[in-house]
Amino acid sequence: MISPSLPYRQQGIVLIVSLLILVMMTIIGITALSTTTLEERMALNTQHDNLVFQGTESQIQSVINASTPGMPGYSVTTDPMLTAMAAGANSTVSAGSSTTHIPGGNATATLDTNATITYLNVIKGAHCKSGGGLNQFVCYQFQIDAAATINTSGAKQEHLQGVQRIGPAG
Repeated sequence: MISPSLPYRQQGIVLIVSLLILVMMTIIGITALSTTTLEERMALNTQHDNLVFQGTESQIQSVINASTPGMPGYSVTTDPMLTAMAAGANSTVSAGSSTTHIPGGNATATLDTNATITYLNVIKGAHCKSGGGLNQFVCYQFQIDAAATINTSGAKQEHLQGVQRIGPAG
């Protein structure tokens, strides 16, 4: 009588081992896929954080440009600093806002920015670094508050910028 050899006695162990390997490979694949998705979300959030940062800085620069004689589009009637001064000390006035559509996969994403300007006070004498005589010029101090948000991700930032404008005393 011939005894059966070893390969004939396995009775499906190769099938079980290969199924276990297949299950492990599936788990590794799912984990890699979820990690990639998380990394994409992190990259999008970083991009949105950068966009709101640039939006606030751009809004501040727009307010400064709109308040600088000689800049394109300057008008005494629309100068935000003069408007804030006319409202009185510690009065806050709107200095502009904008909405920009963000290109990409989500057509509804927008970057909303706005700015306000507050006239703080006037500095006279030696504390006003005007370069002229002590009583020749005064310094008007303002605070620009700019904020930006992206509606889809909730990314938001707010920046404060102090600004000083030198003017004649009197």
